[in-house]
Amino acid sequence: MKLFWYYLNKTVVNPALAFRQLADESKQLSPGWAAVLVFAGLSVLSAIGLVVIQAKPFIQPWINIPPENYYFWEIFIITPVSVFDLIIAAGLAHLLSQTFNGKGTFEATFACLAFATSLPWYLSWTIRMIGVVLTLAGVMTYSEWVDVIARPGFLSFFQNSIQLLAFFWYLFLVPVAIVAAQKLNKRRAILVGFLTCLIYGFFMLIFIR
Repeated sequence: MKLFWYYLNKTVVNPALAFRQLADESKQLSPGWAAVLVFAGLSVLSAIGLVVIQAKPFIQPWINIPPENYYFWEIFIITPVSVFDLIIAAGLAHLLSQTFNGKGTFEATFACLAFATSLPWYLSWTIRMIGVVLTLAGVMTYSEWVDVIARPGFLSFFQNSIQLLAFFWYLFLVPVAIVAAQKLNKRRAILVGFLTCLIYGFFMLIFIR
């Protein structure tokens, strides 16, 4: 886990340098797998909390699962979906990069994208967990928390700001990861990164609420 924490901190401080070092790391898959599994583990933790407080998704799920049971099933699907989605995204980014004469490997792309896709989500996870913790502490119900962050005010502004920051950080980190992993120029990496973001985000939107 030492490499995971090193690259996690490095990505926050200097993502371009972190991804260049990770792409050249001899054990690059180890921190990459740690990143996606920590991401999945935290997602499972929040889903368990949502099951305990009997929460329902406030955005209708695309898959046909009753809302009152959705988070129970999410406990079991989060990890395979997270791993599958990252593999698909890394494979797509690698193949598209090869058409632009990319010189990287699938392994380097997988490892770099693992951090590029996971880190922004930690911000969104924080918002979800605040609601779970407040509900478990008896401060308010989860429905009241959802209503509070939906109404105009400081908490709504805070929640929306965090979500926007996470979204734009995600859009920024993915092309930076592809530049480092595939040795592409910025213009081509932005195109590959945009398509990669669409595919990764699409699968997450289908399964994760």
